[in-house]
Parts: sequence; C-alpha cells; structure tokens
Amino acid sequence: MQNESTVYEVGFHMNPSLPDGEVLGKVADLKQAISERGGTFISEGVPVPYELAYTIIKRIGNENKRFSQSVFDWVKFEMDPASIVDLKKMLEGDTDIIRFLIIKTVREDTMISTRPEFKMSAEEGEEEGATRQSSPRKVEREELTKEEEEQIDKEIDDLVSDEEETSKE
Repeated sequence: MQNESTVYEVGFHMNPSLPDGEVLGKVADLKQAISERGGTFISEGVPVPYELAYTIIKRIGNENKRFSQSVFDWVKFEMDPASIVDLKKMLEGDTDIIRFLIIKTVREDTMISTRPEFKMSAEEGEEEGATRQSSPRKVEREELTKEEEEQIDKEIDDLVSDEEETSKE
C-alpha cells in the first residue's frame, strides 16, 4: 500500500517577546522541519502580532507562563500522513510556540475577499471597467405634491379593494 501525500495547514502562536529576526527564524525552522520529513511547502502567511481573546498558560520548564499576546503565523504544506505525528511532536517541544493547530485542507487558496467589488456600467456615469467597493447607496427622493400623493393613495386603495373582491368570489 502506497502512502499518498495530504495537504495540511499549521497555524501557530509564538512567544511575543521574540525579536523579529527570531520569529522569521522560527518560521524558517518549521519549513525546514517539514522538508526534512518529506513534506513540500505550498504557502505561508506573514507573522502578525496578535492580541489574544483570553490568556494562554504554557508550562515552560518548571514554570507556568501566561500569554495575553502572541505572534501568529501559518504554513500550508503537503506531507505523508505518517510523518505528521513527528512534526507534531517537534512543535510540542518548541518552548517558543505557545499553541498550534494542524488541520487537513486543500491545496487551492480558499480565502474569500471580505469586500466584493462591483463593476459599474457606463449608464451610471462611470468609465467602462471602473470598480467601486460596495457601500450603501443614497437614493434621492423627489418631493410629491399633495395631488400626486392623493392619486397614489387612491390607486393603492383601488388595488387593495380589487384584491378583496377577488378573494371573496
């Protein structure tokens, strides 16, 4: 039976007191560990300082350290499922990684833009191909005269009374 590679993504929180150079070094070390275990790098995020929703406690040596901030990053890779256990053990042993999560995923980028763009037609007074972000559109209302309002009210009443007569039959 031949093992097939599976696509994984690991998201991880690192110690926020690490200097920027060491943060990038940790990410490089992780990519190297993936490669050493027969994995293939697909994509990665950018390390971002992150305010945690709750305090994470991690035992480092004989001491419990509390973290309310971290540096978050992620790496997507392809690896033989038999090798993922070894990678997990390596991540668990790294004292600078506060918490991590390894998930199975797909190779394709599945991120959806949070703000869709809409093309405006030439009829709306824009150049062809111009785009804008969606936003509430202000609709200008024209003022109606008293006679126009009465006419509209009468038409609505007629429509309602026609419906009532039809439903009685």
